[in-house]
Amino acid sequence: MYEAAKALDFETAALLRDEIKELQRIELGVR
Repeated sequence: MYEAAKALDFETAALLRDEIKELQRIELGVR
């Protein structure tokens, strides 16, 4: 259970990081 939770957190963190990168790219493109 704990391992699964850790893996899920890692996956969520990776998704968030990708979303942040996308947002930053959009912001840079707008400017």
